[in-house]
Amino acid sequence: MKYCIGIPCLLGVSHTQEAIESVIHHADVELVLIDNGAEQSVKELLSVYETLPNVHVIHNPENIFVNPAWNQIMEYFLDSDCDYLM
Repeated sequence: MKYCIGIPCLLGVSHTQEAIESVIHHADVELVLIDNGAEQSVKELLSVYETLPNVHVIHNPENIFVNPAWNQIMEYFLDSDCDYLM
């Protein structure tokens, strides 16, 4: 089974990094990160993870708020080969 985990990102680089690190090293996880018009430190963090094969970053030029960001995660999940969305 493969899991898709989505994280909308805006503020709080340390919490964002902690959330990413808690799941990134699992072989059965595909991570979708939403740059939701994030602050610069979060953007820089996402650019580091974006190079990994199991990470996909969607960049929004401005904050589209959380519900539309979740919709972007759902759209990615529906087009993926993942079994579950978290």
